[in-house]
Amino acid sequence: DGGTTWGRTTTLTPTPTNSDWLVQASQGRFLTDYNSVLFPGTGPGPAPRALTAFPFALAAPTASGVLSQHMYVISVPVTGLAPAPPSGVTAAASVTAGVGQATISFTPGADSGINPTFLVREVAPVAGAHTAIGGASPLVVGALANNTAYRFEVTASNHAGTSAPVTVNVSVGSPPSTTTTVPTTVPTTATTSTTSTTSTTSTTAATPPSTSTTTIAPLVPIAATGYWMLGSDGLVYPFGAAGNPGDASLAIGAGFASGLRAVDLEPSRDRAGYWIVDNRGTVHARGTARGDLGGAGLTSAQLATGEQVTALSGTPTGDGYWIFTNRGRAIPKGDARHFGDMSGTPLNGPVLDSIPTPSGNGYYMVGSDGGIFAFGDAAFLGSMGGQRLNQPVQSLVPTVTNRGYWLVASDGGIFAFGDAVFRGSMGSVRLNRPVTGMVRFGNGYLMVGEDGGIFSFSDRPFLGSLGDLVIPNPIAAVAAFG
Repeated sequence: DGGTTWGRTTTLTPTPTNSDWLVQASQGRFLTDYNSVLFPGTGPGPAPRALTAFPFALAAPTASGVLSQHMYVISVPVTGLAPAPPSGVTAAASVTAGVGQATISFTPGADSGINPTFLVREVAPVAGAHTAIGGASPLVVGALANNTAYRFEVTASNHAGTSAPVTVNVSVGSPPSTTTTVPTTVPTTATTSTTSTTSTTSTTAATPPSTSTTTIAPLVPIAATGYWMLGSDGLVYPFGAAGNPGDASLAIGAGFASGLRAVDLEPSRDRAGYWIVDNRGTVHARGTARGDLGGAGLTSAQLATGEQVTALSGTPTGDGYWIFTNRGRAIPKGDARHFGDMSGTPLNGPVLDSIPTPSGNGYYMVGSDGGIFAFGDAAFLGSMGGQRLNQPVQSLVPTVTNRGYWLVASDGGIFAFGDAVFRGSMGSVRLNRPVTGMVRFGNGYLMVGEDGGIFSFSDRPFLGSLGDLVIPNPIAAVAAFG
């Protein structure tokens, strides 16, 4: 909450009896005696939201000079206050290439809490039709209609709650002329590439420079780009313009130790919320993600012995989602429709990822052996089924045209089919930890490693990773926008 002293007193088992015991951090250095331990970040001042589990060891020299030690983990509950409302909220409208946008500026409240996220939401003329989310001022709301008056509200949120809204009005005017003559130069050297086990690309012939009349389209602002990583313990790590309306917090209690794992995160339509699903089918709705879509996911009675949930994907409306299992079963909720599945069909490998087509009128499933199962308007364009793989396939990402898709294996190898353009891979690079997921990002794709390493092959900026940090539990999934 920005100023509360917080921490935790715990009884250690086994109980230390030697007064020479010292607390040893993960880096191996001794910190203090075990009677009074202050972990990094657990004293007075702002508390870290994501790092709530602190592993440490108690170590002491023995008579032979060898250290004896026991490992412990303390879980510190993070509590705090909801942030105060932003102040000094102003709005400025502009029109670029015929497209209106509003830039909302503000000053965070005096107590912004822990990792505050700011949401700009349209109130009128159509409530919720336009939003922008981010971690700092200003925020840009795009795709606004010209000659239209808007009212927006600005709120601040953290894990403890959401502030009262502050409203601001802005009018978007008429568009200026946007047509201009732009010289467009095409490289005069041919581009060639090869075909390997992980890609299929083509040869492009040389084309002379040309001059054309072009309407300049507005660039996608970096503020509209972001991604989330989901830890297998339910902790969410946002980057860029991605906010954090809450974790699933599976590490609290005995559930995580008994095999419960978070497996997927799906953003809501306005990106101000998301669903988190665990391997037992429980769905945790956060932020603006709807939590009333046929209950909170699945019950244990709805899963067969050995069957586990592996993915959740939302419909284009945000009013429904599909839950997919390792047996190739699809369970629709809300306005999601059932287009068929692999129930009762023997599989060569478990289904590890499933994703709908861009239209929402079908979906793909991919098995660990690289087999592809297409339903509805999903087009089968080839697979790796029956072929030798160095590592299992983890994810499938369809192109926006629905005429191609990429597969990624846990070693970072990429397999491109249809109109999917091979943009690079990690297949020939030694990874610290295996790749656990991949999503579409800009004109390409973004993959994440189990250690939180990010590998982006697209026209979108790199927004950070967890690769050089110690995280409590492995990363299970990634989701992105922009």
